[in-house]
Amino acid sequence: MAVLLLAEAEGLRQEGDSRLDRLVAAMAPLGEVTVLWLGEVAGQVLPHWQPVVAHWSLSSAGAEGVCPEAVAAWLVGQVEPFSYLAMADSPLGVTLLPRVAALLARPMLTGVQRICSADTFVLPRLSGHMLATVQVSGLPVCLTLQPFAFAAQPREAAPAPPLHRFTCPPWPGGATLLQRTPLQNNDRPELATARRVVAGGGGLIAGGSFALIETLAERLSAAVGASRAAVDAGLQPSTAQIGQTGQVIAPDLYIGIGISGSIPHLAGIKQAKTIVAINSDPLAPLMQIADWSLQGDLYQLLPEWLQGTE
Repeated sequence: MAVLLLAEAEGLRQEGDSRLDRLVAAMAPLGEVTVLWLGEVAGQVLPHWQPVVAHWSLSSAGAEGVCPEAVAAWLVGQVEPFSYLAMADSPLGVTLLPRVAALLARPMLTGVQRICSADTFVLPRLSGHMLATVQVSGLPVCLTLQPFAFAAQPREAAPAPPLHRFTCPPWPGGATLLQRTPLQNNDRPELATARRVVAGGGGLIAGGSFALIETLAERLSAAVGASRAAVDAGLQPSTAQIGQTGQVIAPDLYIGIGISGSIPHLAGIKQAKTIVAINSDPLAPLMQIADWSLQGDLYQLLPEWLQGTE
C-alpha cells in the first residue's frame, strides 16, 4: 500500500512547523509515503523523512494559489497507485479532500486522531463531545488528520528524494484568488505552531476589547487566540478561533482568560503542555482541567500582572 500526503507549499517557509513531521509519522505505518506539495517550491530545500520515497510539486497553470476544484479533478487521475490520500485537518484540507472523495465515490474521514489499523480510525463526533471508531471497506480512503494528535517523525540529514513537477490544468468556473489581505501584527507567532498562546473568551465581550490579551501576548512573545464566543462577538477574526471548529493547537504554554471551556474548545487545547486559566467562576470547565488556575476579575488581575511584567 502507498500513501499520497498533501502539503501546502507555504509550510516550507515556516520554520518550527512540525505539523508535517507528525503527519508523516501518522501515515508511515500504512505504506510508502509520497509528499505532494500544493504550490510552487522552487528554491526551497525539501525535508527528508525515512518513510518518504518521492516528492511531487503541483502548481496551477495561469493562476495564483490553489484552486480546490482543479486540484481535485487532477488528483482523480493520479490516485490509482495510492491506497490513502491524506492531509492536515486545515481549511484547505477539508475543502479539497471531500471533493476528491466525492469524485471517487470513496469514504471521507475528517479530523482523524488515531489510526488503529489499515482500515480503522478514531475521529471526533458531535463537535468533540465523543470519539467514534470507524472501520472502512475498500480503498482508496481520503483522510484529514489532526496533526498534534500524533508524535513527530524525525527528519533525516540525507538528501530528499527527487522532486517531480506537475502543472494543474485550469478549471473553468472554479474558485479564483482575487486578493491577499495580510493579517495585522504579522510579527506575532502563528497560532497553529506557537510555543505560547494567550487566548480570550466571552468574559471580554462586556469590555468590547482584546487589548489586555494582546498586550500580555506581546509581553510573552505569544500568539493570540480566542474562543468561539469571542469570535462570534467580533472581538477576533475566525483565524484566531481555537477548538474543534477552529484550530487545534499544542503549545508549551496556553493561557485562557475569561474562557469557560466548552468541550470543543477543550478538544482544541488538550495537547498543550501547561494550561493556565483565569476566570471569575471556579467551576468553569477550563478552571477544572488547568494546571494552574486563578479565580478573579480579569480586569483587576490582568493589569496587575502586566505591571509586574514591565
